[in-house]
Amino acid sequence: MRTERSVERIFEQSVETELGEFRLYAYQDRASLEVHLALARGRLDGPETPLVRVHLADTLRDLIGVQAGLRAWTLRAALQRIVEAGHGVIVVLRQQDSARELTETLRSFAAAATPDAARADKGEGAVLRTFGVGAQILKDLGVRRMRVLSAPKQMHGISAFGLEIEGYVGEEG
Repeated sequence: MRTERSVERIFEQSVETELGEFRLYAYQDRASLEVHLALARGRLDGPETPLVRVHLADTLRDLIGVQAGLRAWTLRAALQRIVEAGHGVIVVLRQQDSARELTETLRSFAAAATPDAARADKGEGAVLRTFGVGAQILKDLGVRRMRVLSAPKQMHGISAFGLEIEGYVGEEG
């Protein structure tokens, strides 16, 4: 069943970050046992469409700030954009970086490839599962309509989760 819940909210609290106050949520994935996070600010179900980003945690970019030619949203840039807008949410999908994946990412820097190349071969099933987990978290948080912090992409089946994309916001604007 496509919309069967595979995540459970296990934590919720207001937290102060370097960019101000956010509401922090934690969700446990029943299948992988990973704990995913969401940082929300302002109303997500109000009259204004919230900004949304579903972000795959990336050790090198998120913790160290490695850029390596990528033009995708960083976690910090997405948080800053939500602060500017006044309302939105970032869902951070955590996944364990295997030693092999981290090594391949580092090698991709030397080969002048994009760092995402090491993650690109995870298979369509993994991508669809990630999409479903993010959609379930957004639905639980009360998001229905959203403007996505991402380049435009096809997201088939999003309506099955009761979600509607009203537009995309690129990193530059």
